[in-house]
Amino acid sequence: MTVSLDELKDGQSAVVREIGGGQGIRQRLASLGVHPGDTLRVRRSAHYRGPVLIEVSGAEVAIGKGMAHGILVETAIPPCASP
Repeated sequence: MTVSLDELKDGQSAVVREIGGGQGIRQRLASLGVHPGDTLRVRRSAHYRGPVLIEVSGAEVAIGKGMAHGILVETAIPPCASP
């Protein structure tokens, strides 16, 4: 399922599928180590407009909610539990 990064909960992992926004945002995220195809994990997401702390390639990076909203990620759909 594809969602924006700011929709993930603490502890969730996902693969970056697309980075929206202008060239400046894409370059900034690249300098922080965030690229399409990378797997990342949300360490902490502040409520409302606070930053999103992610772990990517072994490093922790904080980005704003607006920037996180422009990052489309694919989450793994948990398997259905068998009765």
